[in-house]
Amino acid sequence: MNRLPHRLPLFWQIVIPLLFVLTPLLRELRQWVLLIFSSF
Repeated sequence: MNRLPHRLPLFWQIVIPLLFVLTPLLRELRQWVLLIFSSF
């Protein structure tokens, strides 16, 4: 149990930048999906 608090900050240090990177990508993907569906 003592090791868990030490791992969590590292986990968040990895996840938070990933979220900042993935959020704009998800927005662009949503626009592409809307464009593809609107073309049909």
